[in-house]
Amino acid sequence: MRIPILLRGALVALIALFGVGLQSANADSGSVTLTIYKGGWIIGGSAGGGTLTFRGRSYRLGVGGIDYGLVFGGS
Repeated sequence: MRIPILLRGALVALIALFGVGLQSANADSGSVTLTIYKGGWIIGGSAGGGTLTFRGRSYRLGVGGIDYGLVFGGS
């Protein structure tokens, strides 16, 4: 007995989806805390730092940069 190609493809897809559904995936989770300061007039800059907490350990982070364009004020 010959199974039509469309039916065969549907059966293969159904079996593949069923197999994927049986597996469970657990992703690690972490948190990031940042403090950023910005300021400037036409040319501005930003700087700051923070902490990445992942798997019970803390990692220091540093951020910074220079902006050019319509920049004014501070925060």
